[in-house]
Amino acid sequence: MGKISDAIKRGRIEGNPNYEKCGSEPIIIKTKKIIDVEEWKDYLDLDPNGYFLFEVEDEWIYAGLVNDDNEMTLILRGKSAIDMFKGIINKKLVSSLDHAAYIGYELGKCEEALKKNKKYIQD
Repeated sequence: MGKISDAIKRGRIEGNPNYEKCGSEPIIIKTKKIIDVEEWKDYLDLDPNGYFLFEVEDEWIYAGLVNDDNEMTLILRGKSAIDMFKGIINKKLVSSLDHAAYIGYELGKCEEALKKNKKYIQD
């Protein structure tokens, strides 16, 4: 795709046939405005559904759902971050956008650890 800053100058991003959602048509850039986000200094609000502990082991990603009583009530297992995220969403295990974003972040790290055969550490 190339750098977004270069694409803003050109006013377009050429399509990528390897990514089906982009297709082969260029993406026309309708803005030159870039918004800087503020540094997040607070903790995420706890999800009333519980929190997840993630682990990578034997070519699998594991996610254990822990409730307010510190009881792991459900364990999910999958081979990719998107499979895990879809499973979590489909089972309605997340009730806040903050938590969903954090889960996506951690699952991305899990998948990267699997691909590169590295140790995964949850933040």
